Amino acid sequence: SRNTYKPSLDAAHIIPHSVDPKYTNINTENAIILEKTLHAAFDAYAFTINPENNHIIISKDIDKTTELYNKLKTSKISVKFTPLEKQHLKWHYDSFQSAIE
Repeated sequence: SRNTYKPSLDAAHIIPHSVDPKYTNINTENAIILEKTLHAAFDAYAFTINPENNHIIISKDIDKTTELYNKLKTSKISVKFTPLEKQHLKWHYDSFQSAIE
């Protein structure tokens, strides 16, 4: 998210700690900083990040007239992810793909 107002930012697990207990604490290679509303949407698989090209993929279930959709549509990921971060993002991306099938 492009939001730079720090109090509204959250560290989101990429692989949820409920899936793998070793991720109970925030591990920098299993976390992404997101605005709070985007954190909740990421956890709910309303969107994901393609680990190959950093494109944001939005669920077809998101109403295109909502503020959430507009935030996601205009957001860019400009971070260069480590190989381990890409593995974690691939897990989220694959889970997202399974959730929308």
